[in-house]
Amino acid sequence: MKQLKAQDISLIIEMAWCDKTGFKAIEAEYGLCESEVMKLMKNHLKPNSYRVWRKRVNRQAKTYP
Repeated sequence: MKQLKAQDISLIIEMAWCDKTGFKAIEAEYGLCESEVMKLMKNHLKPNSYRVWRKRVNRQAKTYP
């Protein structure tokens, strides 16, 4: 994973939490694939926040094919 500034990490986390932003948009803007975004989220969120986020992502994947 490439080196990111703290400001970029904050923006990626914000984008990942947003229901309207998908992994493809993050990849287009920052060059991070889905697994890299998940790794970033796991490393920068509290464990419970990460679990809540993953549940949201999984629900959205089922809702929006």
